[in-house]
Amino acid sequence: MILSTNIVTRAFGLIISASLLLGSQPIARAQTDTVQAFNLHRGEMANYGATPWYTENISVGTSQLRFALDSGSNFIWATSDLCTTEACNTHKKVNTAQLDFTWVNTTTVKRSFGPWGSMNTWTGMVPFETPFTSIDIPFFASVEYSGEKFQYLAWEGGVGFPSSSDAVADGSGFYFHSLYESGAIVEPTFSVVTYPETGEGTFFLGGDDPAQYDESSEIELQPNRTGEGKYLWGTDLYAAQLGDTLLPSLTNSRFYLDTGSSVFKGDSVYLIPVMTHLYDIRDAANERIFEKIYDTEGRWIGLVYANGGDPTKHAAILPDFTLTMGQSCEMQAGQAAKISLNAQQYSYYVEEGDQQGQWVVAFTPLDGVGGLLVGSTFMDLMYTTFNYVAEENGGLTQGNMYLYQKATGTGPSALSCIPLPETAMANSPVTGTWYNSYCSQMNLAVNSSGEIKGVYTSHTGSTGSSNIVGWVGAAKSNAKVNTSINATPVNPNGIPVALGIQWRLINQPISDMDDSWHWVSTFSGQYHPAQIISVKGQDNYLLPETLEILNGLLATAKVLGLADTAPKMWPQTLEFHRTPPSYCQPVSPPDPVPFSATAEDFVTGLWSNPDGDVLHLKADMETGRITGSYTAKATGDEYQVTGLIDAIKGDLPNIVEQGVALTMSSKTKFVLSMAGGVLFSDSATMIMWEDKLTSTTWTDRFVASTFDKVIWTRQSD
Repeated sequence: MILSTNIVTRAFGLIISASLLLGSQPIARAQTDTVQAFNLHRGEMANYGATPWYTENISVGTSQLRFALDSGSNFIWATSDLCTTEACNTHKKVNTAQLDFTWVNTTTVKRSFGPWGSMNTWTGMVPFETPFTSIDIPFFASVEYSGEKFQYLAWEGGVGFPSSSDAVADGSGFYFHSLYESGAIVEPTFSVVTYPETGEGTFFLGGDDPAQYDESSEIELQPNRTGEGKYLWGTDLYAAQLGDTLLPSLTNSRFYLDTGSSVFKGDSVYLIPVMTHLYDIRDAANERIFEKIYDTEGRWIGLVYANGGDPTKHAAILPDFTLTMGQSCEMQAGQAAKISLNAQQYSYYVEEGDQQGQWVVAFTPLDGVGGLLVGSTFMDLMYTTFNYVAEENGGLTQGNMYLYQKATGTGPSALSCIPLPETAMANSPVTGTWYNSYCSQMNLAVNSSGEIKGVYTSHTGSTGSSNIVGWVGAAKSNAKVNTSINATPVNPNGIPVALGIQWRLINQPISDMDDSWHWVSTFSGQYHPAQIISVKGQDNYLLPETLEILNGLLATAKVLGLADTAPKMWPQTLEFHRTPPSYCQPVSPPDPVPFSATAEDFVTGLWSNPDGDVLHLKADMETGRITGSYTAKATGDEYQVTGLIDAIKGDLPNIVEQGVALTMSSKTKFVLSMAGGVLFSDSATMIMWEDKLTSTTWTDRFVASTFDKVIWTRQSD
């Protein structure tokens, strides 16, 4: 309720009808056995930060209650008839004397709600009833709470939708997971749409309603659960600003969507700068627009419009609040979304409780969030979908969230798509350790620009470790992925990856070298997320996370029994996965040993090919690394180049080229890889095998690469 965030996958062809009664309340019902829908109603708005939205479509046994459906909570709770405080008595209660109710644990446990205070609970068990299912589930029965914040709460309990099964509070059930395991829903997805104009909305379990949003407006929010609350639905927040003023405290932070909350909340380090900026704004008469709100301990917790004011009176002065987030925008990969709320949208009228009858600003500090969290203030303006990923162990964990422009109703004051900030690449799914069937492993790290650095450890040929450089590209599009074997395959596009390797072993002394240490490779292909694959004539199957790589291995030197002539190129397809095959022994690569370059540099300079493309390369022979630029004449695209060079002097009769591995990335995240070398017999000629990568689905991956032999000629600088 106070902290929360959610995710989604989409089910298609959803038709909604108002039918089936639960008590006296009609329930919006999807006409399918696997997608369910709850009505949402808007209660009175109080200045306590909780959502005003609730459903009456769940009963606790025979007790009809109003529940918040709360992605910001990791447990289920409800007011019980054992609670007799004034705050409890304003709410409906669970009848603990009903026939099917049992106490699981009557030890009193204190549940904290942050600045709200706390409540005392026991643990009970009772069927949670809906028209489509009845599930016996343990929940925390409140036996005591007090205070106006509870008293004015629009609902009697909350059903938590935490972002992961392993984050559920001990003793509580996980309602959504129970529905999913029972088969009442098939897709591990939920979504929500609300219409403040009418006070009605819908919460879908197992799917969504495409008729209520514009599919082409899709914004993808990939998961980031590294904050304080691991049960929250988090994503990357690249930037926040008020008007044109950037807020450094919220740059490269985290953003959480919490269906149990209303206002923007976050640690003081994030929220106080926002509130301070607003508080310092004055009107034309040099009067403050806002007054500060303090709690009973003297802490600054909010802003109220001064002198009975409201946002409409200051619309020309107050800045928009703008958030930049997302890994795709309007279904375009490599684009982030800038979403703006005007003052009317980040303010609200208080209908009961503290500040009743006044307008307040929807920002309040809440320490322990680890970022910026928001509920209905933001989500009332969008259609929101939350996806879980079904794990092999049966658990659920956070997948992507999606935002859409609603088909009707009020949306954000502005929404635009911009190139994905470089910081978005820092959490690339390519990062980490990968293994192939030869028991070789790659350890890759991706920086904020999408550049890759890593180490490849091989168990074939010259056993040891070699340097890797490269770039991550952008997927052509990003379909929502579901790994449940019963799910509808969605065929997402892969993420292009360009890698280069120079096969000098970095953790063995050069005195132990053989001539294969001069060789180079292009490692180029795509990253594919875990997904259900559907191919005509085959059974559906689960593809694990995979790096599908084409290894263009260039023998730049002769090695007896392997390459009796050189140069020679072997193309080979490799699949890398997150876990090694069962027959592989674990390996810990030793640290690199000191290295001194001994070879002459034949690579630095300006190069061109018959198409008029230009390479400008600079080799650092002390490190064996290459930097530079590449310009494609036909398109005008410019690429940043990183690479590796053979910096070891060897037996020249056996070495025919100075090995070069190049990887390239453009501003639009198109990537290329090249490998080959400069001929020692003609140092003005560099022969390279070039792979131009595109983003394809798993089933179309055979057309992801175009492998060409290109001859480059040295030009005068």
